[in-house]
Amino acid sequence: MAGLDAPFLTVEPVLTEACFLLRRVKNSATTIMKMLRDGIVSVGLTVTGEAAALESLMMKYSDVPMSLADACLVRLAERHQRSAVAHL
Repeated sequence: MAGLDAPFLTVEPVLTEACFLLRRVKNSATTIMKMLRDGIVSVGLTVTGEAAALESLMMKYSDVPMSLADACLVRLAERHQRSAVAHL
């Protein structure tokens, strides 16, 4: 990722999941918040602003199933067509 330009777009549900999954790693939540504050990571869409599209995606992929975070990332990629989704 060092060769890529910031900001990296994400969505609030992913930030929530990251903080939860890394809760046992010292200072992980504050590091995530610092990345937001410093503009390294930016929230690319709001759940309320995309509720209908997110609901549609979650219904379309209900057999997977698709979480809210997953649906938000798919919608973010739809809105930013020249993007790539990174799975770390």
